[in-house]
Amino acid sequence: MFLRFPFNPPGYGVKRRPANDIVAFEIVRCPISDYLRTQDATDLCVGAWCNLDYALAEAWGGKLDRASTLAAGDSQCSFRFSPTKPAQKQPAGSTSSPGRRGQSSVEEGGETDGERSRVWHGG
Repeated sequence: MFLRFPFNPPGYGVKRRPANDIVAFEIVRCPISDYLRTQDATDLCVGAWCNLDYALAEAWGGKLDRASTLAAGDSQCSFRFSPTKPAQKQPAGSTSSPGRRGQSSVEEGGETDGERSRVWHGG
């Protein structure tokens, strides 16, 4: 969900990267960066939007490593979320959260519950 909110398609463009023990992907299209670039306000984008990702990662029990951002003129925003807290065990048969299960769209930034679980619980 967080890769779709608050935008309708085309929204974010996402390229997922297979990785063990982390959640890894690149954002190749960002509506906020696109808009603020047209307003000559990429510094606002980095300060008010991009940097929020670090606080979100911490709130989710993880850490974000990012080497590039679209707002800084790079070709992509790199995201590498890794857990800083031990993974929380889910009871057998439960899911990490309610909602749409198993739907994924690489181009429009959808995520499956399993991918969301790795971000939220570090597992």
